[in-house]
Amino acid sequence: MAGFRDRRPGPVDMRAIAHPAVTLAIVVRSGTLIVDHATGRREGSLVAGMAFGDMRMRGQDIEVVQVRLSPIVAYTVRGTSPADLEAP
Repeated sequence: MAGFRDRRPGPVDMRAIAHPAVTLAIVVRSGTLIVDHATGRREGSLVAGMAFGDMRMRGQDIEVVQVRLSPIVAYTVRGTSPADLEAP
């Protein structure tokens, strides 16, 4: 688990690194989190499967908690197989 906070005047822009786990990114503060990936764009909290590709996270005035779960724990918590998750 990791926490990220950014309160700079300008936006933050970072590349998400693939990890062999299911990744939950939970927005805990009312800033703007935008995730750009190969199939489009999302705004807000997300769940990414184990093999997410090139993905960038952008935001401003954000606080995010990132949680990585093993496939077995993710299935138990979410009731969904990691293979059933779409790209974020």
